Amino acid sequence: MTAQRRGKTTSQKGLGWDHQQVRKQLLSQHVEGTPCGHCGKPMFKATQPLDADHELARHHGGRRANRLLHASCNRSRKDGTTPTPAVKAARADRGQWTLLQWA
Repeated sequence: MTAQRRGKTTSQKGLGWDHQQVRKQLLSQHVEGTPCGHCGKPMFKATQPLDADHELARHHGGRRANRLLHASCNRSRKDGTTPTPAVKAARADRGQWTLLQWA
């Protein structure tokens, strides 16, 4: 199946040569064990696939990747609206620190 039949190419998605060069630069500067900005677990480029991530999602106007995330974490963010596990935990815990009833 060709890329055209599957949908947009990586370049058409904004993930072409420029994005790949940014990823290479981020990987070259990466310090092993740095926490993932999404899940908080350590990242190791030698043993884990890491993606260049747009902290401000492309869907919301982000133009250049500026950090690395675990590939699975990056892909779980989808359009950038999926909250991080830390945000989910804070939301689940908010009943203990507020008098308001949350749905």
